[in-house]
Amino acid sequence: MPARTRRGSALLHQVRGLLTYLTTVSPTDIPDSDREMVFSRSLPYAVVLGQTDRWLSVFRGLDPDADGTPGLYWFGEAEQVRDLDRFASRFPAFLSSLDGVLAQGGHLRSLKA
Repeated sequence: MPARTRRGSALLHQVRGLLTYLTTVSPTDIPDSDREMVFSRSLPYAVVLGQTDRWLSVFRGLDPDADGTPGLYWFGEAEQVRDLDRFASRFPAFLSSLDGVLAQGGHLRSLKA
């Protein structure tokens, strides 16, 4: 392995900091009006860093309307609910389906090459 660059070391430090945040933050640490935004924007990182179950569990009781928006706008109208129970129970299946689609797409691209 080549030696780490300063930039790579800084990136690793930032990713470790994000992982620490994802494993320690509580909704009560975040102002009510920012909770849905933090949940939504951090969810992809939680997925990539293996913290999906914890992230969904910790924020399951979140009121997405607290910030004045009608819930998780990016997930679809069916999820415009006052709490995340339904979302948290459906999101793992969504990820599984997405994984299958992406895997199939990658497989098809490799067949064309």
